[in-house]
Amino acid sequence: YAVGFAPETARLTGIRVKRIAVVSLLISSLLAGFAGLVLAASSSAGSPDVGLGYLVPGFAAAFLGATQFRRGWFNPWGTVAAVLMLNTGQQGLFLVSGQIWTTPLFNGVVLIAALALAGFERGELRTMIVRTLRFGTDGVQSQVSSVGGSSAE
Repeated sequence: YAVGFAPETARLTGIRVKRIAVVSLLISSLLAGFAGLVLAASSSAGSPDVGLGYLVPGFAAAFLGATQFRRGWFNPWGTVAAVLMLNTGQQGLFLVSGQIWTTPLFNGVVLIAALALAGFERGELRTMIVRTLRFGTDGVQSQVSSVGGSSAE
């Protein structure tokens, strides 16, 4: 955790930053490989496109987790809360007998909302909205006429 946020500080305190990064990626790769084996064993077949259904929910959970507790920083507790929220939403859609396409739609809407929230908090989305309202879509400042008067030309 400290290595990713402040690698130079961690290196100066004597922590082997490169070794921890390599070991972290190795452990992550081993866990992903194990998850792939479990998924292939549960479906009794090996298919290259079997994991595509998990891609958007994974991205949605990661980005939603980054916009929760510590905004702008990926954190494990925010991701756990995001996974629980996504699963609650999906189970809610299942309980109300939602169509088969509503679950991917829900995941996509949550992903777009998380990215928009992150962009809005960084100020990029806010700047874009203000610029669009002020200048319009063509980039030229629009003239605003008063209710009772005429606009100057």
